[in-house]
Amino acid sequence: MVFHKIENDVSDKRGPSGQSSNEMQTLPVKKRRNRLKSLLFGILIVFILFLPLIVWLFSSKSPWRIQVVDKTVPHPDYREHAALLWTLNHYKVPPPSGKGKWKRTRDYIGYYPERLDASKIPERIYLSRKQIRDVNLLFIADTYGVYLGDYVKGQKYQAHLDYSTKIYGGLNIDEVEAIEDFISKGGALVAEFNTFASPTSGEARRRLESILGLEWTKWSGRFFDDLGDESEVPVWARRNWETHYDEKWDFTGPGFLITNENTRLFVLKDKEDLKSQSLSIIKVGEAPMMKGVSKKADFWYWFDVVRPVGETEILAEYQFSLTAKGREIMRQFGLEERFPAVLQASRSPLRVYFAGDFSDNKINYGPYFIAGWPRLRALSSFLDWRKDQGDFFWRFYVPLMRNLFKGSPEITKKELQIE
Repeated sequence: MVFHKIENDVSDKRGPSGQSSNEMQTLPVKKRRNRLKSLLFGILIVFILFLPLIVWLFSSKSPWRIQVVDKTVPHPDYREHAALLWTLNHYKVPPPSGKGKWKRTRDYIGYYPERLDASKIPERIYLSRKQIRDVNLLFIADTYGVYLGDYVKGQKYQAHLDYSTKIYGGLNIDEVEAIEDFISKGGALVAEFNTFASPTSGEARRRLESILGLEWTKWSGRFFDDLGDESEVPVWARRNWETHYDEKWDFTGPGFLITNENTRLFVLKDKEDLKSQSLSIIKVGEAPMMKGVSKKADFWYWFDVVRPVGETEILAEYQFSLTAKGREIMRQFGLEERFPAVLQASRSPLRVYFAGDFSDNKINYGPYFIAGWPRLRALSSFLDWRKDQGDFFWRFYVPLMRNLFKGSPEITKKELQIE
C-alpha cells in the first residue's frame, strides 16, 4: 500500500504549467525537430532561388571566338550592340581577351565615343586581317557610322534626323578584302542592317552582296507611331516628299515610311493602307538556325528589302498586312507584301544576313547570368512597350542567337565550322 501510494504520488507530479514531467522532457525534442525542419526548408528555398545561377555557372562555354563590328556608336549608350553583347555573355561566349565578360564599352571594332586621343578626338578603328586572325566568327552589327548631326546641342543621345557630314562609317575596300580573306579560310560571317547600305557603296557594296548571297533593292523602311512626330521622323523624308510629290508632308498617326537610296519614298498609313500596324517576321521551314525561334514575331524598327541570289536560303520572311490599296502602292514601286528577313548564303562556312536592325533595342535585359532567364522573359514579353522591341528580342532574336552561339542538336560542328 505504501509503495503503491508513493508510486502514484510520483506519477502525478506536474510542472508549474500543469504538464507532466514526461511531457516536459518531450517538448524540447519537438522544438529541435521543428527548428531543424525550418532550417532545411530555408536551405531548400535558398537552393531553389540560386539554382538558375548555379546551372548557368556550371554550363559549358561556347566554342566560338567572335569579333564584333559596330561603327554606329555616336553616344555612350552603345545601343547598336548592347543586345548582342548581352546574349554573348548569357551564352558564355568568351570575349576577345578570353577572360571575364563582354564589355560594351570595349569589346568591338568601331567608334569609341569615350576613348579620346591626345587631340580629344574619339578613337576609331577599321577592320583588318590582323583583328580577325584568331576568331572563327565575325559579327557585323552596324556600319552606318557617326555624323556631325549626332552632336546637336541639347539633344542627349539623339541620332541625327537629316543628312549630315560623315565623321566615320561604312566599309571600305580594304575592310571588304579582309572579310573575303577571312571567309576563304573557313571563317563564319553574320551581318545585319546596315552592313552594305549607305555610306558603303560601289565595289565594296557589290562584293559584300556577293559574300552574303543577296541583292539589295535600295529600299529600306521603318514603322513610326506618329508620322507627324518631328522628333522621330527624319527631316529628309519631309523634304524628299515635297520634292517628289509637290505637296507638304502632312501625315499623322501610325504608319510605315519606305524610302529608296535615290530619295524616292512612299508611306503606308494605318487603316487606309494597313490592316494591321505590325510588320511580322514569319519563320520559313525548320532550318537548324531557326530551331525554337517563334513562328511569328512583330518587328518595329529599320529594315531593308533584299532578294536572294543563287542558292541562298530564306529562313524567315517579313510580311505586311495590307489593304488592297496598300498592295497596289507596293506594286507600283516593284515591291511585294512578303520579302526576306533572315537569309543564309552558306552553312559551311556559315554566312547569314539579318535584313533589319535586329540588335538595336533599348529594353531592360536583366541579369545575363541566370539560366532560363530568356524563357521567363519571353513569357512576359507582351508587357514590353512594342517600340522597344522586347517581344521580338525575347521570342525571336535570343533563340536565334542561342542556336548560333550554343548550337542546336541539329547543327553539327562541321556545319558551324567549330574547331
